[in-house]
Amino acid sequence: MEAPSAEPPEARAPHPATDPARELEGMAEGVGSVRVIEPAYGHDAPVAPPLTAQPSCADAAPLVADPEPPSVSIGAVDVPPLVVEWPAETERHIIALRVVADAERFSGRMLRLALAAEGFRLGTLDIFHRPDDLGRAVLSAASLTRPGTFDLD
Repeated sequence: MEAPSAEPPEARAPHPATDPARELEGMAEGVGSVRVIEPAYGHDAPVAPPLTAQPSCADAAPLVADPEPPSVSIGAVDVPPLVVEWPAETERHIIALRVVADAERFSGRMLRLALAAEGFRLGTLDIFHRPDDLGRAVLSAASLTRPGTFDLD
């Protein structure tokens, strides 16, 4: 193994494999002669048709007249009020499920959308409740950080 050179890298000769001047040795200067190819007798080169002005979209008549927006009648959605009645202590079943974000906090908007997609509604105590068919809260979701509410912003 060679000992490292004491002279600065700028003073050393470039390695033959990476010397650009050596790579170009033997190559001719310039491109050389250029051969012009013309179409054979009786075969004219294709000529592009002349460009003509095309009408703009603004000048064109609409294909369909602007339709009237459809009239949609949406009745009041019948959502039963959320009822939070805790059963007697002997009948309660508490299941604790902790969901923890890895690197940063959960996005309030994404959390709200995810809970809403599963049927949870923001209710009593500013926590989310999932009601049954009668509107009774059967499952509640609260934050483990004080005060127990979610940062929904």
